[in-house]
Amino acid sequence: MLFLLAFIASGVRSSHPGLVAHVEAGALNHAAIQTRLAIDSKAAPPPPAVQAQLGRLLGYLMLTLGRDAEAEELLLQQRKFYSANSRDAMRCSTHLDHAALMLAQHRLGRAAQCASQAIDDPMVSTEQRIEALAILCDCLGSLGEHEARQIAMTEALALAETLPDPVAAWALSALDLRQMVRCLIKPQQGRGAVAMCLSSTDGSDGVSASVDQLMVQIQALSKAVAHHGLLFQGVSQMQSLLWTLQGDDEHSARLLEHIRWLHERDIVGTAECLRVDAALASLSAQNHGSAMRFIQPLVVDETRIGRHRQAVQLHYCMAALHAHAGRHLQAFQALNEHAVAATRLLRAELVRVKLPRGVAERHEARGTCAEALRLPVRYRQAYQFIVENLTSTTLNVAIVAERLQVTPRMLQLTFREHLGITPAELIRRLRLDHIKDELATQPNKASILQVAKRWGISSRSTLSRSLRLPPTDLLGSAVEVEGQNQRC
Repeated sequence: MLFLLAFIASGVRSSHPGLVAHVEAGALNHAAIQTRLAIDSKAAPPPPAVQAQLGRLLGYLMLTLGRDAEAEELLLQQRKFYSANSRDAMRCSTHLDHAALMLAQHRLGRAAQCASQAIDDPMVSTEQRIEALAILCDCLGSLGEHEARQIAMTEALALAETLPDPVAAWALSALDLRQMVRCLIKPQQGRGAVAMCLSSTDGSDGVSASVDQLMVQIQALSKAVAHHGLLFQGVSQMQSLLWTLQGDDEHSARLLEHIRWLHERDIVGTAECLRVDAALASLSAQNHGSAMRFIQPLVVDETRIGRHRQAVQLHYCMAALHAHAGRHLQAFQALNEHAVAATRLLRAELVRVKLPRGVAERHEARGTCAEALRLPVRYRQAYQFIVENLTSTTLNVAIVAERLQVTPRMLQLTFREHLGITPAELIRRLRLDHIKDELATQPNKASILQVAKRWGISSRSTLSRSLRLPPTDLLGSAVEVEGQNQRC
């Protein structure tokens, strides 16, 4: 939440520079008190638009400080300020407030849904769309959907470049770099005996640069935000994580200083996240002693691990530490809990996550299939599998469902809900599109049936119904087909 908080605070810089200074210095408790006083001021009450901005800032401060109940109550009260501006402002701001609350509670699927609603709202402002895209990126990255995250991040960064205040671009760049650093420190295939669940759910490694290139980018961003204490602290944490990943004990000790800095300011949730990231980086560097030192306060008992928002990562760390110590039974049990927690998270959250329609369509203009992007992230693999296997005569809904490890009924319902057609209808439509394209570009070189067989359609009756041709005409040329289609 630190990077999002820095962006939200920049919105009140012109009206309340003192508040922004407290936030940038990391004095979040003091900033929360001063923001509350500014909202409730009787002597000089701010106009409704400023009150709405201050209320959102206070909500983010509460969420960052781990005071979720107070934040939820506050964000509900915010609606009276939103309604004083316009109905459109109330709708967009309410979606964003709920998205931020769900993100803080690690309800990633619901957070992504609310953010998507805000992004697709035609009345959303540039600042609000950037905020919603940042929340969506955080959700996608946490669930291992790195390709979709990069699409959303690209759009967010492009919008941030249009703002006069550079804080938005800095915060988004920091968020993007943090996601890539987390991808590097998570054990994956080829790095350790067992890969961690949710490191990637779309087949992408989530990293577009090498460790050295990431370090250069982090150092450049660190110089740019040197005067912004909150952003500088977050960027420094990423730098220490990368050094720890490379086995640097000095930076491993510096991570403990970063954790202490967060605890001194009551930013407990972020401190716990950093502990987990530091433990994973230490495990990847085969430094098991440091890993145990980082997560020890979080694993005092199994019940607490299971209830923690990062239960997936904690169970994995415990499995690795038990295995290193030779406690193989405990390691197996912890690894089993890790897999169960990851499966539970996938079922509860990932099925809800998808790119907003507007983002998908704008990305299509840059060469990506928008139809596939309208599907929930998990089901895009089914769409891709269909596209890649259109020439197979055995392709059917059951095979696609088995590939995705879902039931055929669930596959059909999901495609119909998001695309308006079933998988079987999609297969038939794509095949016919390819057949017509090939016949149009290669006239007089093959019969219709021969072309259709190359695209997986061998039934004369199916082809005849689809092209509206009599079965006797299926041996005709592409020129004849064109004439028949025009008459139809």
